[in-house]
Amino acid sequence: MLGYVKRIIVVSLFWNLFYFAAYFVTGVVSLNSVGQVFILFFKGEGAYHLWFFTSLWVTALVFYVFGKERINFLLVFSTLLYLFGVLAGSYKGTYLGILIPFSTRDFIFFSSLPFFVGVYLNLKKIKTTLNLAIAIFAIGFLFHSLEVYFLRKYALQMSSDYVFSTFLMGIGGVLIGLKRPKILEKEKLSSLGKYSMGLYVLHVFVYHGIHFFGEFFRLEWIESVVSILTIFVGVFVVIFLRKINFVNKFL
Repeated sequence: MLGYVKRIIVVSLFWNLFYFAAYFVTGVVSLNSVGQVFILFFKGEGAYHLWFFTSLWVTALVFYVFGKERINFLLVFSTLLYLFGVLAGSYKGTYLGILIPFSTRDFIFFSSLPFFVGVYLNLKKIKTTLNLAIAIFAIGFLFHSLEVYFLRKYALQMSSDYVFSTFLMGIGGVLIGLKRPKILEKEKLSSLGKYSMGLYVLHVFVYHGIHFFGEFFRLEWIESVVSILTIFVGVFVVIFLRKINFVNKFL
């Protein structure tokens, strides 16, 4: 587990530095001190989507410290973190909301509960049917959508973060994947898996690159297809970068 934590930290550091450099060159940010760089890295803000790396390695480190013997404690602890994260995040504009000076998306408020539930399911050898997994996902998706709808309609503030039902939807998705439905066994579909890491770390860079291209050549239509283009262009970028041995280590 400690090796896993080190691996995530190294990959996270590499891509944070990549985006630091890109933002610095383009003048988006000015990094005035080593301390500022450290804070941005720890919060996963080299690029806003890299928060996931920080959440993952901190959660894995907590599990390493406490161990599987204390999994019940970790489940309770992570549930409380998740509830607090939602109330101080998406629900902060409601009467139930908690106002704090930072985003609960950072650190382990949302990553610890699914991580430790996954550990628990593995330790207890808990299995479900595919139909049950689909039902859990569908119910989670329905309530997640309803929560977001009502929060956007009635809350004073609504951030694009987790809500209470997001956890249920995520666990349902994981359980579906573990049942390995036939559609996921398709060779062409499964072959895309090796590009997922690269797409995750580079999609923001590719997205902004396409935007810049469209603005430079005044291609107004590109805005309507930028999401699809990001996926396809991103795959080709990742394929190219995977041929570079040094970069491939971080993909």
